[in-house]
Amino acid sequence: MPHRFTRQIVAFACACSAATASWSAPPQTQSFGKAAAAAAAAAASPVCFYADINYQGASFCGSANNGWVGRTWNDRISSVKVPAGAQVTLYEHANYGGRSLVLNGDNANLVPMGMNDMASSFKLTAGSGGGGNTSELDAKCTPTVQLSQEDTDPQRSRLFLDVSGDNPEAFMQDIGRKVCRTLYRQASEIRNASRVRLILRYAPGQVAWKSGDGADITVMISTDHLQRVKNENRDVGKEIKGILFHEMTHMYQQDDRDGRGADPGLIEGIADTVRFKNGFVPDGAQPNPNGNWNDGYRTTAFFLLWLDQRYDGFIYRLNLTMDGQDGKVWTPDAFRAITGKPVDQLWAEYRAAQ
Repeated sequence: MPHRFTRQIVAFACACSAATASWSAPPQTQSFGKAAAAAAAAAASPVCFYADINYQGASFCGSANNGWVGRTWNDRISSVKVPAGAQVTLYEHANYGGRSLVLNGDNANLVPMGMNDMASSFKLTAGSGGGGNTSELDAKCTPTVQLSQEDTDPQRSRLFLDVSGDNPEAFMQDIGRKVCRTLYRQASEIRNASRVRLILRYAPGQVAWKSGDGADITVMISTDHLQRVKNENRDVGKEIKGILFHEMTHMYQQDDRDGRGADPGLIEGIADTVRFKNGFVPDGAQPNPNGNWNDGYRTTAFFLLWLDQRYDGFIYRLNLTMDGQDGKVWTPDAFRAITGKPVDQLWAEYRAAQ
């Protein structure tokens, strides 16, 4: 069926001078009663499904698991809005069978996710959906945030704040929590990371980078890149969130440092996978069956998404194989341990399916 593509253009009007703002309030945790109430509210809120991408066309909403969406909606869903604090799993077949796709946030386009017009049933759960204590996950992934605006141009320096709003700390902390809900099920599994410094810098030719490791990291986003995105009439908010999901995944993901580090291409691929699973697939991005499974970024991310839809909890389990405190050297045999097949065979099957 045809899908209508629409774009949302973010307008910028405010000017400001270069500044550095710092927040250091400790993360707050909910009591068990409040956490339970929040989880219940998230589960009771409706998830909404749309016939076209970008939340267009006919739609329906539901607030409970559904073993079959009915003849009208079977194999007809192209975008999904997920209630805050909830997780939605789409299934290829009725009664939660076949391939599955886990969404931790809104997804405007299921086409690149390989699940467009294919869902027949869904489950709606609170938090990570893995049975863990969501409040404990959130507490461990609510970092202290420091924002440094180094760009002195008033229009460029405002691009980020027009997206984050008046509380950039809360904006970035929310992304950190969603990263952990995507990668983990128990707070005890998460690597220690507690502080992030974000630099907004005029850096022509660059997009973003992350430096540091462990508890304290720095992320740089180029305001030149953001200005270019705006000039191209692309969604600046979507780009900023996508960049932060990728870079903050590096903050929390396992990377086997005690075993000299896992495959760099795989590390970057997992970061893009988390970005994609939270609804921020870059415009025009498509699976690339050429090259190698560990080429990194989009190439690896779409491969990992394909596996995650076929092997329950694949991304979660793969991330844990790179535990930096287990005293083991990571190898691609982790793919065989999870799926029963070597990675080269899985890559060949993926290429044949494209």
